[in-house]
Amino acid sequence: MSGRPIDGAPGPRQPILVPTETDTLLPPTPPETAVAPDRFEETQPVDLLGSRHRNATDLPQLKERLLAQSEATASLFPEASHEGFRKALETSTERVLTALDAGRITPLEAADALEMMREMMEATADLKAGRVEVITSKQHGEGVRHWELESSDGDRFAVTTRTFRETEGDPRIGLRMLADDGERLPGRHRMSMRLDLERWGQASVDVQFGSAGLDRRIHGLMKNEDGSDFLTASGKKLADHHFKKNLPDRMEDPEVFAGLVRDFVAGRMSGFDVRQVER
Repeated sequence: MSGRPIDGAPGPRQPILVPTETDTLLPPTPPETAVAPDRFEETQPVDLLGSRHRNATDLPQLKERLLAQSEATASLFPEASHEGFRKALETSTERVLTALDAGRITPLEAADALEMMREMMEATADLKAGRVEVITSKQHGEGVRHWELESSDGDRFAVTTRTFRETEGDPRIGLRMLADDGERLPGRHRMSMRLDLERWGQASVDVQFGSAGLDRRIHGLMKNEDGSDFLTASGKKLADHHFKKNLPDRMEDPEVFAGLVRDFVAGRMSGFDVRQVER
């Protein structure tokens, strides 16, 4: 891999920040001294994630740091799902560089994906430590709650919980990134992860990298046992970001799953009062 900036653009380098329980920062890499010839088109959208200031050679190191953080990130969620979250986060992180090596994504897309993962892990660490301000806290009917939270550095994310299946969605505990350093993120950079009880009966940990197109190229397509592409009832193909292994069978019981959601709300989210009720 080249040691030049991913887009070849000149400018100051930024340190790679990786969330840990002690907020340890990686040292910054040396500044660039020359403009590389393989820069991306000037018409590309503004890079809110800062990925263009990272060298391609930074990516394996960042991947290893994220792998090391996966266990701490998983501990935010119900204990029964810790192993499932840890393995899902590790697999998704590994798949970014696998997809890059296979030519399915560009170096910039790989940097974006790893930065999305870093932001998500940072958000879970802030939530677990209580380093967040409640922007909105709403209850939508019975058993559905939605919070928007913001950390001290301007990162904003949403937490949604649903105890039972409804027409609007499956039972879940979900997080989604909304803003980075005070700047609202476009949809392609809004990573999400969640614990779902899927409508076809299995519990899963879902890890999605922003846009559906990028997510499919990183994760590949979900397959049936015979190797054919899995299709939803509407004929839609899904990315293989649904991780069903390493979760106990009892989580497939709707009442058990609902209990995990209630415990999460009562434990992790109990300090964030419902200020606005929408029914």
